[in-house]
Amino acid sequence: MSLEKHLPLIKNLFTEKILSGITTTGVDIIKDDKKLKPLLAKVHGFLPLPVRLVVGEDSFVKFCLTHKKSLFPAQSKPVKKVVAKKAAPKKIAAKKTAKKK
Repeated sequence: MSLEKHLPLIKNLFTEKILSGITTTGVDIIKDDKKLKPLLAKVHGFLPLPVRLVVGEDSFVKFCLTHKKSLFPAQSKPVKKVVAKKAAPKKIAAKKTAKKK
C-alpha cells in the first residue's frame, strides 16, 4: 500500500488530533524526532482501519519521519492551545420597586 496518497490525511489528522491539544509550538515538536515519534504513533491510531491493518505502527512512524518535509512544511506556524474563556456572569440590576402608599 502506498502511503504517499494518504499524506494530506496524515497531515490533517496530526494537526487536528495532536497539535490542537498541546500547548507548545508545533514547530518545536516537529524539529525533535524523539518527541515526534510518540505523536505519530498516536496518529496511526486515527487512520482508517484498512490502512492500519496493512501498515504497522513502526512502519508508519518511519514513513512519516522520512516524509517530514512533505507533512510539515518549513513555514509551519506555531500552534497554541486555545482555551475558551468563560463568560462573566451578567450583573442583574436590582429593580427598585416603589412602595405605594
